[in-house]
Amino acid sequence: MKKMLILSAGIVVFLLTVVGVTQLNAGTERAQLSEDEVLEKIGNEYPGDVANVELEQHNGQPVYAVELENNQGVYNLVIEAAEGEVLNLEIIEGNVTGGESDEEATEEEETESEGDELPVSAAEAVQIATNEVDGAIEEIELEVDDAGTYYEIEIEMSSGEVDIDIDAYTGEILVFSYDD
Repeated sequence: MKKMLILSAGIVVFLLTVVGVTQLNAGTERAQLSEDEVLEKIGNEYPGDVANVELEQHNGQPVYAVELENNQGVYNLVIEAAEGEVLNLEIIEGNVTGGESDEEATEEEETESEGDELPVSAAEAVQIATNEVDGAIEEIELEVDDAGTYYEIEIEMSSGEVDIDIDAYTGEILVFSYDD
């Protein structure tokens, strides 16, 4: 009789644990956009053909990694799965046309969606940076951290590389450093 009581209590504890863990996991998950919803959202902001889409974990959050190809190049976008916000945009391969680099064109596209939030667009940040030094824009990223919101711009020159951080709200140059 005691064995039956202990076995029953063990089964009840096990079932309560399983139900509790299931409820805990269900309560912490945020609703996430479907792959089609993400593709529709980025299709409106970033024209081109989607080459690859993968749902991944980034810092414990579900994100979509999207490879996008257009006439300006090939790009990797990291998109938050819950809201569809673009967390990162990186150029993989580019086709420079005219006087505008791939990064400038890409950031102008990115700014269309963020322009209502930031007083200084990516194109304006690039203009501020290129007024300081001549060279080819290698990379531009919008960074958000404890220091604030700023554009991190890398410019390749014949004498080395220049890193310039420009405040996204004021247009002020925060960091200007040469790398030989």
